[in-house]
Amino acid sequence: MRPREKMTQRGVESLSVIDLLSLIVGSGTSKQNYQQIAKKITEILKKQDLEDLQGTFDEILQIKGIGASKACAIVASLEIGRRLYDPSLKQRKKVTTSSQAAELFNDIREKRNEVLQCVFLNARYESLRCETVSIGSIDQVGIHPREIISRALELNAYGIIICHNHPSGDHSPSVSDRQATQRLNKACELIGIKLIDHIIVSKNGWTSIL
Repeated sequence: MRPREKMTQRGVESLSVIDLLSLIVGSGTSKQNYQQIAKKITEILKKQDLEDLQGTFDEILQIKGIGASKACAIVASLEIGRRLYDPSLKQRKKVTTSSQAAELFNDIREKRNEVLQCVFLNARYESLRCETVSIGSIDQVGIHPREIISRALELNAYGIIICHNHPSGDHSPSVSDRQATQRLNKACELIGIKLIDHIIVSKNGWTSIL
């Protein structure tokens, strides 16, 4: 299913980053389709800091099939998101309780699909960055320790708080939720990163697993 059709039928939350970029890129070239171009842009965005959007712009321009117009559109979209809602900082909020942690994830309480987000914290328990790790279906979302830990190491994070929503409104943890938490906790311990909490939120409240 093409990104535009997926967005129309399932909502924007169902789109991957590559899908979203594909909507901006539009068509590809004779040698690369729009998905291949979008994937290259994604690789650039993963290693770039949003504070250096000029550097991002310069790198995107090097991709064959991307001219100045499309590069401007992509970087402009990033800048709009950064200005209107900066999830990378969460105001450097200090998080010392589960209730404070739950407040960081109010924006996913009423999502139609399960969404997994992760807040990365420094040793003072200040949020360094909050990122959406994965988007699942109406009743499940994948929790992949390798991806989460890899990102934590990139950010030199001391600890992490993960959170996912239950669209059903029941924020009680399932057996699979607890098992996934245990697996992630063991993986974090091996690397020396602290899994501070796993929060489940819904429109009716929240629950801390740890």
